Amino acid sequence: MLLPGLGHILMGRPVRGTLFSVSFLGCFVGILVMFFRGYLQYFELSSSAHLVEGGSEAVINPFPLAWMLGALIVALILLFTSFIGLRRSSRALSGTGET
Repeated sequence: MLLPGLGHILMGRPVRGTLFSVSFLGCFVGILVMFFRGYLQYFELSSSAHLVEGGSEAVINPFPLAWMLGALIVALILLFTSFIGLRRSSRALSGTGET
């Protein structure tokens, strides 16, 4: 159950599970795209003649760290919200009634 929302789908709540899964995958793919774009930019800048001429300040921060951290925080919130919701759903189905 590494994908948030998969447990909800298996427990009979497909709308909630799909919402968590698609949102989490969107964050994950967004982080990967930002990382690979930053890596390609870093590789392009580090292999260009501009670096030799003194343009090293452009190579210092090619990754959009604020956007990547923001997507990570949203993904973690989705992950923990899904886990909490799954735990409450399983308790409601088992009939214990504890929260």
